[in-house]
Amino acid sequence: MLTEGVNKYEKRVKIKNTGNVPCYVRAYLAFSDSETADRSQLSADGKNFSAPEIYLRGLGGEWVWDASDGYCYYTQPLAPGESTSELLRAVRTRCDTPEQVRRTQLIVYEETIQCADETGVIREGADAYKAAWQRFLAGPGTREQRRIRYQHQIAASEFQHQNGKDVNKWETEKKQGGRGCADEADCGIYICS
Repeated sequence: MLTEGVNKYEKRVKIKNTGNVPCYVRAYLAFSDSETADRSQLSADGKNFSAPEIYLRGLGGEWVWDASDGYCYYTQPLAPGESTSELLRAVRTRCDTPEQVRRTQLIVYEETIQCADETGVIREGADAYKAAWQRFLAGPGTREQRRIRYQHQIAASEFQHQNGKDVNKWETEKKQGGRGCADEADCGIYICS
């Protein structure tokens, strides 16, 4: 809960790959209400603060902000078990009147996609993360169809990695009631949507 005056609180944002395939990460930061956002500032070190848009435009290192969609993209492949560098460390919010004091949240929404393309190749280069996201977002079908297709790709990749079998065999076993991913509950993979 905010109090009258200047409120400074720690909000360390890092994302960990808890899966077993390399992935690309993107995150979206949003305050629970726009009035609080207008009175808040973000910091990478807990000492130097700036307005949210200025902070996001100035991201450095492995994080970049795309103003066209509002997401922060982690530009490096994130290996299983690894975490991103910090996207954010602290928030400062000013409440000048008692009416401005209210419960608020800084919401962090994150999404991941596997690094490998449909042929299993992990692309290299400075813009590889962009190409991977563009392929995923431009894929055929509705967002729900793309999400389910993505889950199946992950499950097939995991099956192949764990069992040394090719994906076609996985598809056959899936159709015959084997360890395939018949629906999203069977995949054991959570995708934010």
